Formats: sequence, C-alpha cells, structure tokens
Amino acid sequence: MEKISIELKKVEPQERYINGKMFLVEQYISRDVENKLIKFYMDTYFSTETFEGAIPEIKPLRNYIAAERVLQMSMIDLLSNIDISTLDFDLFIAHVGFNTISSNLVNYDEFRNNLDRVVSIIEKQLELSQTITTLKEQLYTFLAELPTKFDIEGMKTQLSSLATEVKDSPLSPLLVESVKQPKKTTKTKNKKAE
Repeated sequence: MEKISIELKKVEPQERYINGKMFLVEQYISRDVENKLIKFYMDTYFSTETFEGAIPEIKPLRNYIAAERVLQMSMIDLLSNIDISTLDFDLFIAHVGFNTISSNLVNYDEFRNNLDRVVSIIEKQLELSQTITTLKEQLYTFLAELPTKFDIEGMKTQLSSLATEVKDSPLSPLLVESVKQPKKTTKTKNKKAE
C-alpha cells in the first residue's frame, strides 16, 4: 500500500464573549496540556493538605472540590487567553459557567475519562499500599508477641510429665500399640476382590 501525506490545518481557537468582551478558547486539549492538567489535579486531590471546601472525614472525597476548582482554573489559564490573575473565578462561573470552556473542547470527554481513570488507579494503589502496610504491622505485632503467648519451658515440663504418666499407666502397652504404623492390607483386599 502506498503511503500518502495529509496536511492538516491547526485548529484555531474560537471566539466567545462575556459582558461584550471577546475572549478566545481552544477547541482541543493537546497531550502536553492534558498531562499538565492531570498533574495539577493529582497534586491537589492527593495532597495531604486540607483545602477550603475539602471534606476530610470522608476519605474518597479528599480534596475533590479544591481539585475541581484547580482543574477549572488551570483549563481557563491554559486553554483561553483570559488572564486568571485578574479573574474573579466565582463571578466568571456565575456569568459564563465553566461549560463555556469545556463544551468548546472536542476531546473534553476523553480527557475527563483519562483523568478519572488516573484517579481510580492511584486510589487503588494507595488502598493496596495501605492494606499491605496494615498487614505487615499486624504480622510484626503477632510475631513480636508470639514468645510471650507460649511458655516453651512450661510446655516441655508438661509434656515430660504427661509422657511419664502415660509410661507408668496400665494403658501404656495399648497406647504404644495404637501409635504404631498399621500394616498395609490393600493387597489382600484386592486379592479377595478378584
């Protein structure tokens, strides 16, 4: 099969308006920008800090609200020509809505699926790591307490005493006989069956 060259034009940002003022929004999230957005989100979502709006007592929610806000601010910053240093984010959302940015992006759903998958994978890894750590701690504690749970010398004394009692018992010959290996009788059974 003969190969051909295809020339594609760069997708130009689209014009949007807020209060009569025009701003530009990209139509596509590049892989470079996607990687940055995912990193910003992860840094906030999995941070040990507690951000405003975080719900620390509900572990899966962690810093979800803060991470979503960081994501939206980062998307406005990286995918539009809006100067976020002068932007009142809450007013922007109230007037324009984040949907103005995200709906303009042809691969937003794909990006969001990738982000959600990364969060899920990291959460599973953290959960597995925590489980392994807990099991290791429990095993260490068990092994550390093991010598205190068994009195080896006391057990030796009791077994020795028990052995003496059994030896001196009138049942001793019977016990010795019952412990011996039984003779194999499988061949005789098979011969009888023939």
